[in-house]
Amino acid sequence: DLFLAHNMNVLINDIYKQFENNIKDITYDNSPLPNISKEEIIKTVKEILLKIEPTGKWLAIYEEATENNKIIYLNELSTEEKNMMKKSYDLFDITDIENSCMIFPNGEINIILNYDNTIKDISNTIHEFIHYIIKKNNNNESITLKEFPSIFYEMYALNYLIDKGYNKKEVDKVIKSRLLNTIECILETTDTRNYILMFHNNGEINNDLDSSNYSKCDNCIRDL
Repeated sequence: DLFLAHNMNVLINDIYKQFENNIKDITYDNSPLPNISKEEIIKTVKEILLKIEPTGKWLAIYEEATENNKIIYLNELSTEEKNMMKKSYDLFDITDIENSCMIFPNGEINIILNYDNTIKDISNTIHEFIHYIIKKNNNNESITLKEFPSIFYEMYALNYLIDKGYNKKEVDKVIKSRLLNTIECILETTDTRNYILMFHNNGEINNDLDSSNYSKCDNCIRDL
């Protein structure tokens, strides 16, 4: 998406402004989030899905995914089960997988979750479930915008928790972690974006264009 690439700095500046405006209103400490049961997590996820889509279509998809074992809880698998899953689905390294929605080599779409039994599991489940719905209905999801719907409904879920009476300071911790993750992603991909534009605008990457003497370029290649 060359329009986005050429206007990335404008977008990033807006994201930084949003980050600064929101972060100052969030009280934060390093204490762990309190534990909640898996049953409460699932119950709340169902409530949120019904709130988002009152006809129950999304709830039905979630329940069907649960019944057909399309939701895999990594934290509940033994080491042997993880190795079997890695081998069966040709996964590079299952230890690198946190929460994701993946299309496996056999064409199956699965939600992979790694619960720590806190409210963060609720928003993470909603996030990955939105990916699941989009993948089930349209495998040509936009690369540029594919995280937008998931993050939108993730934030919706967190606001729902506040409305429901969950501790706002605890919810704020989860919101802050999302904002920090967005900023980290921006920083991690800065060099890659710059090289893409450099190559597009000049047809090559050379010493005259790359003052790092290719060291950053080598890092980007390793990342890719």
